[in-house]
Formats: sequence, structure tokens, C-alpha cells
Amino acid sequence: MAKRPHDSENTDRPPKRAKPENAPAQPAEEIHFARQLSELLVFRQDGLNQLRHGIASFKVFLESILYHHEVDNRGRQLSILREYLDAVKPDGNRPFVAQLWDAWSFANQNNNDYLASSLCAIFALLLKTLSSLLDLREHGSLLCRTILKHDQLRLVKRCLDAPQHKDFLISPSLRLLTELTSFDGGVFARGVHERKELTFDAETLREKLGLFKSDQSEEDERRRPAIRTLTVRYVLAHLKFQPTAGKIDILKQYRLCSALFSHLRDDPADVVLEILRSSEQHVFKDQDLPRSAKAALSAKEHLEKVTDIATRSDTSDAVATAALSWLKVVITTPSYGVLRESGWYPPRTSSVDGLLEGGSDMIDLGLDSLEFYDKPGKVQVRNTTLLEWLQTLRPHSDLEERRLTLACFKAAPELVHAYFAEKSMQLDPKLTNTWISYASFIYEVVQLPLPSLIQDEEEAVPDAPPQTNI
Repeated sequence: MAKRPHDSENTDRPPKRAKPENAPAQPAEEIHFARQLSELLVFRQDGLNQLRHGIASFKVFLESILYHHEVDNRGRQLSILREYLDAVKPDGNRPFVAQLWDAWSFANQNNNDYLASSLCAIFALLLKTLSSLLDLREHGSLLCRTILKHDQLRLVKRCLDAPQHKDFLISPSLRLLTELTSFDGGVFARGVHERKELTFDAETLREKLGLFKSDQSEEDERRRPAIRTLTVRYVLAHLKFQPTAGKIDILKQYRLCSALFSHLRDDPADVVLEILRSSEQHVFKDQDLPRSAKAALSAKEHLEKVTDIATRSDTSDAVATAALSWLKVVITTPSYGVLRESGWYPPRTSSVDGLLEGGSDMIDLGLDSLEFYDKPGKVQVRNTTLLEWLQTLRPHSDLEERRLTLACFKAAPELVHAYFAEKSMQLDPKLTNTWISYASFIYEVVQLPLPSLIQDEEEAVPDAPPQTNI
């Protein structure tokens, strides 16, 4: 069939106009009644623009309550919110706030990412608002139980698994999960972790911990946090509110713990302080956690990252001071998981029973009976993590790193010999700044107090002197 020729001279019919997919955003509507709010949040497939307008109005309404924008009108706003939440309670198989969940499901089915993002964000804001209102605690708990259902968590998981360039989907999902974990002092934290295949996939969170913006100012970071910042807060919320078994399970994820410290130098000051304080308060000071679990946050690489922001990077005085305090207490407190108490003696040689075995007719060979004196290779120490970390410090050129080194030697005297056995120093007498620095450092090491000879009553002091090189 031949095509009809185009009549270029016929200009009677106007050209077709492209139909816009989204109408211009309407200004947020002020909420006066609960019924008005219910009508704004009704979901219809042919009324998505109206739903977006309703979500925007609801957002302004919740922010006004949360941040006390209208103090005089706050009582009426709380009454409207309570009446609305009572009207959308679960009914049969219908979940709490069913209209919004239906809209979110429709958005996922039709790949409407912007609608899904706005719905996830409004749930996070609603839960944050309810967590600040003691009178609406029951409604908040009901919303948490609804989110923890499988169908609802699948919607959250889809936003969390979005590609890294779709941060508008990832951010609200992390905020929602953080609010869910922290609600009412962590009442639902165990339930969140029990569904970790949907809420706490370690590999997914590790990738999110690498998404940061190095060129973003701190003001922009506070206004719109990076994906890494939100992920850090979510992981720290679990370390704060999880019971012992949940914490141990999280700390077993070595790659996740490593990613938590991997970009400390690029993190804002408040995020660095939050990581240091939370790790100390909720992990190191937890008496129920075993040493092996605590050691996951005090690996050599983590100590190096904290040292970097404490002495070598251009950070604020508050951050540097907090990092130094964190390092000093971690490397000198045995219960924190990295320090193993020791004297000058090598491992498994601090008891007479371990050195001299045999009857009364045994011939005492003195130093020849000690195998470790002639054993080739590196000096055996208990504190291998601290020894490896000490080799990265510069005590001859940085005063703070020197103080850290001396504190480590004082807490674990066995490290003195091992440190100098592996450390290469130019000690030929030369009147240079480097030689003077090395000499002053060694002088301070020599001045360290001798370790106490008082041991446990069940353990005797060995007859042999400490390991040395002659």
C-alpha cells in the first residue's frame, strides 16, 4: 500500500504537542483535618500527581511536628495525626497505612523510582516523628511490625539494592531501616537482624560504605548526607541496640568492619566522632562480648586509619584529640581485645613448670635448656597486632606517635625487644635532627619503668632472664 504524500502546503491542522508525563509540582497544602489528610493520600493509578501532592503536604506536616515549626498549633497537629493513624489501622489482611503501601508496590511494578523514593522517605519521616512522641508509641510500634513483614521488607530491599547512581532511592531506605532499628530503644533491633537477608546483607552494606563524596562541604553533608554516612549510622545502630549474639554475628563480617574504617580520612568530623565513640561504648566496653569479637574493630589496618586522622591528616582539633584518646585506651586496656598482658618473657615461658620439667635428678643446663634462645627467626610475642602497628609509627619525628609508642611499650614490655629487633635505625653519631630524634626516643625508652615481678599466686617467677640478643 503506497504512502499518502505529505501536503506541506496544508497548514490548517496545528502540530501535535507532547504530553508531559508529570504536571508541575503544586505547593504543599496546609493540613487542617484528618479527613483532608486521608483524601490527599488516597492511591489511584490515574491520580499519581494528586498522590505526589499529598505526600509533599504530609511531609511538611510531619516536619512541622518533628521540628516544632508551629508551637502554638502543635496540639491540634498531634490530634490530626492521631486521628488519621487511627483511621488507617490494619483491617483484616490490609496492612497499616495500606494506601501508601499499595502505591509503593505499584511504583515498583512500574519502575517508577521517584514515587518509590518519596514513599520510602515519607515512611522514614513518619517513623522518626512517632519515635519522638511518647503518646503515639503504640502507633509507632504498629508501623514497625508492619514494615517487618516480608512483603513490605521486599519493597525496602529493592530501594536498598538500587544502583549507586540512584542515591535518591538508597538514602531513604537506609534512613527507614535506621529508624526501625533504633525505635523505642532498639525494641525491634533483634527482629531486623533476624531478617538480615532483606535488611542487613553484609556485602551490600560494604559496597554502600564506599560511596562517599570527597568534594562535599560539611554544611552540604549535614543537609544531604552521603550514602556512606547513612550506612555508617545504620551499622552503628545495630552495634548499639543488638543483643550479644547479634553483635558477634555482625563483628564476624571482617570485610564489613574493615569498610567501616576505610574512609575515615574523608568522613565529616561528626561521623568520625560517632564511629570512635560508638565502637568504644557499645563494643569495647561490652563485658559480654568475647575478645575475639572486639578484635574485629581493633585490627592493625583500623589502628592505622585512626592514627592517620590523629596525627597525619588535616583534621579539626576535636577529631584529632578524640582519635588519640581512642588509640591510647584501646592499646593499653586488655579488656578491649587487642592488648594481651605480658612481661619481658616470650609466650609459654612465664612459668617454672613450663621451663623446667622433670624430676629432682634432672640436670640444670641453664640457658642451654631454653629452646627459644637459639631459635632462628623473628622474636615471638603475644601482641602481634600491636607490634605490626608500631612498625608504622614515626616516634622519632612525631611527638604524639612517640607517646603512643611509649604507652604501648609500658603496657606490653615484650614489644620493646621485638620492636628494635625489626626496626632499622641510623644511629651513627651525627649531629642531625634525625639522629637527635632517634637518640631522644631511645633515651625515653630506657627510662621506662621495669615490669613488676609480682605475678599471680599460682604462677612462679621463672629463673631464666628475659629473651635478648648478645
